Amino acid sequence: MNICETRSRSMSDLIAHQWGRLGDLIQTGVVLSRWKSQTSGRVALTYDSRYQAVVERMSCVDDGFPLDLSRIVGDSRSERECETILTIEQALNGMQSLCGGVHLVLNRSNSVALLSHLLKPEVSIGYRWDNGQLRTPAILADWLNGPDENPYPAHVCDTWSQMAGLSCDSIPGDVLFGKKANRKTDPKAFRILLVADAGETYRTLPTPWLAGLCRELLKLPQLHITAVGSKTGNGMDKLNSLAASNEYQFEDLRGRTTLMELISLCERHDAAIGPDTGGLHLAAACGCFPIGLYSGGASVFNTGPYSARACVLQNPEWT
Repeated sequence: MNICETRSRSMSDLIAHQWGRLGDLIQTGVVLSRWKSQTSGRVALTYDSRYQAVVERMSCVDDGFPLDLSRIVGDSRSERECETILTIEQALNGMQSLCGGVHLVLNRSNSVALLSHLLKPEVSIGYRWDNGQLRTPAILADWLNGPDENPYPAHVCDTWSQMAGLSCDSIPGDVLFGKKANRKTDPKAFRILLVADAGETYRTLPTPWLAGLCRELLKLPQLHITAVGSKTGNGMDKLNSLAASNEYQFEDLRGRTTLMELISLCERHDAAIGPDTGGLHLAAACGCFPIGLYSGGASVFNTGPYSARACVLQNPEWT
């Protein structure tokens, strides 16, 4: 159903349901920013409460509804059967203002589609709950049945924008958080944020290769590297050893940063290097120059950092 069949899109409110990971949330922000720039409607978002610090910085979101997804669906990408309707209805508390409008359901999850269905949208875009079944958008059906080298017709941000009837000519990802911070604490230094791992381990970069890259980079004068990630290095870790021998140029903060601290680091660094993961997309949204090292099935054409000045090396050889 076309949005314009129910009400003028210029007056439509958008209710987006993004229950994915951090990278998914950042890229959804591009779609929401486009909606705000091309309509006069309000934007509401239901999302994983772990990422509240990020959503609060998105100027495109008028109303945010953080949900403890661990109590509803667990992993939002899993194929588990949805929880009971009673459990889902508990998530409706405080959301009655979301009834009607245009709903954009962005996750392949029974539970999120059911939540949207219970809110009785005028128009539903994306995944839908229909007669007890999860319905997949036609534009994504071929990819889900058997991906090829370039499963989406465009970047995922543009694909979802097109499904919502939006122009893709505006809003690069690096303006999501509004005015950029002054990240130059030392105008003579160049600071690199190294995102050392990914939520999907098959996309994580080999630590010995990363250590070799950092050793070469540290030969440059006035360069400083900060390593972040979810895993803490151990005594045998080459990045940990590199930090011990280069304490003035290399800082290893893996496993020791909160989301708020990671945002602050992104705002204070000039460039970020990493795989297709939330930390790299967050850095791009903060105005960092993102340098992607994409492997493990990640494609720059589909999920590259959505920035006007990104650089991505596709399928590098770890030698």
